[in-house]
Amino acid sequence: MRNLLPFNPMLLQTNFSLRSPQMWFTLLLTLFLGSTSLRAQVQVEQHADTTAILIGEQIRLRLTCTLPQSQRAAFPAPQLGDTLIKGVEFVSITPTDTVKETNSGMMKLTKYYFITSFDSALYVLPPLPVEVNGKKYFAKKNIGLKVSTVPVDTVHVDRFPGPHDVADAPFSWTWRIPAKMGLTWLLFFCFLACVIRLTNPRMWVKKVVIYPPLPPHVQALNAFQSLRGEVVSDVKAFYMKLTDALRTYLQDRLAVTAHEKTTAEICEELQALPQIKSVEEVKEILTTADLAKFAKLKVTDTVMQHNLEQAEHFVAETKPEVEPDLRPRVEFRTLSEKRQSQIRLALRIASVLLLVGSLTAAAFTWIDVWECFL
Repeated sequence: MRNLLPFNPMLLQTNFSLRSPQMWFTLLLTLFLGSTSLRAQVQVEQHADTTAILIGEQIRLRLTCTLPQSQRAAFPAPQLGDTLIKGVEFVSITPTDTVKETNSGMMKLTKYYFITSFDSALYVLPPLPVEVNGKKYFAKKNIGLKVSTVPVDTVHVDRFPGPHDVADAPFSWTWRIPAKMGLTWLLFFCFLACVIRLTNPRMWVKKVVIYPPLPPHVQALNAFQSLRGEVVSDVKAFYMKLTDALRTYLQDRLAVTAHEKTTAEICEELQALPQIKSVEEVKEILTTADLAKFAKLKVTDTVMQHNLEQAEHFVAETKPEVEPDLRPRVEFRTLSEKRQSQIRLALRIASVLLLVGSLTAAAFTWIDVWECFL
């Protein structure tokens, strides 16, 4: 088989030189420095915010570990109430903060431990261990912590008065306080509504509902229906109402000026309209009405009811086939400039009055609360 490595005569010289003491010393020094540099890549630091506290106060212990990004570190995870040393307890722990350095390939892990003590003494806090790839690392130095008690003047005890007896303060929670509070908020919200509307440049408009007029046939049928329900005591008045309703229908529906023409002229004009087939009914109604009004013809109830039915039949035959839309129409109309100015002036005055009223109600509410509790 062909040897892939070329022959190097320096290998014989190197193997041969390993027997010298200088080479052994150089090799050992290189291994020592290499292990030291690898160990120096992991650095653990521990710092405290302060070194002196009072009993019950807390300090923040910062534990920092700098290591290569390829390695994994495990920080201590004590539970609430665990002790760092006798007399010093853990209160809380923050999550680990990680900062990576892209250039050097290192990362910095930081964790905060909150500790406290309830015994006055001078403590030496040992460094917390950080386990990196199964190996524990510690900070280089301990931290001193002094826990002091609260100073109490035991000489001049007369400066501190004794406890007072329970004072009999009358307390009466009446409906006035909630009512005044509600009135205060109501006035304040109304004031805000006025201010918001005043700042809005939109013009004032009013809503107008427009009802379409009733069609002529509906008006005529309604008039006929009212006549049907009346008790006829005056024949002349009955026929005047009947012919007025019928002439109005002819004028509005068929454009026949019936109020200004005689019976013969009306019938002649109706005969000229091809869609009108019951002209004789109209002629009979108008002729009977003329005789009753001017010749004082005595007409029986049967004839009057017959003429009323003839009028209803004529309207039913000549009304439009499609019923018009009778739904009301809504329109928004802008108010005049004068009306706009009046409304804005009224809103300004109302805003001032509402603000004064809300402040007054708030003052009276505060007075009631003050008298009630203090």
